[in-house]
Amino acid sequence: MKPSVPDYIGCIECGMEFKLSPNQRTHFRQGKRDLFCCKAHSLIWAVENASKKRRETFEERFWAQKEIDEDGCWLWTGNTDRRGYGILSVPGKKYNQKAHRVAYELTHGDFQKDLLVCHECDKPGCINPKCLWLGTGMDNMVDRDRKGRHGRAKITIKQVHGIRSSTEDALILAKKYGISRTSVYAIRNGVVWKNI
Repeated sequence: MKPSVPDYIGCIECGMEFKLSPNQRTHFRQGKRDLFCCKAHSLIWAVENASKKRRETFEERFWAQKEIDEDGCWLWTGNTDRRGYGILSVPGKKYNQKAHRVAYELTHGDFQKDLLVCHECDKPGCINPKCLWLGTGMDNMVDRDRKGRHGRAKITIKQVHGIRSSTEDALILAKKYGISRTSVYAIRNGVVWKNI
């Protein structure tokens, strides 16, 4: 059974009673009650009420894009790059920014752009300010080594030293360490594991 629709209704802008058009009757049936006697009153009401609506700030929109995991990390729910770091467009910035760097800046203010924003939790998608700290590239590598984390590395630092000091053929070393011959050359030539 269709809800009953009145023939006349009061304009919400001026209060004058007017007859509903077929379109307005449909809108009324759909629950829309902001009906006007004329287009001018509709526009006046829209302009006056647009200024009353509070727009969310960038910061409010930013912090809303998180999910809290069981460890208390705030995982970014927006766009991410291939490595799992949150990325977003920031007003006034030319390029996309990393979400954890934005989180640090929103919490602590400006910082030297040549410094890294590192994760205590080792979760690239985390934006919890309690998990973030500033450091140099070297600080980050020391933290990585202290935690025994070497990304996707198949070998240890000790094995890197062994490969570099060895005079054995690259194919023999590759089989010995379970890596490719190309990786052996890259380690010996300092293309990878540059910091060692």
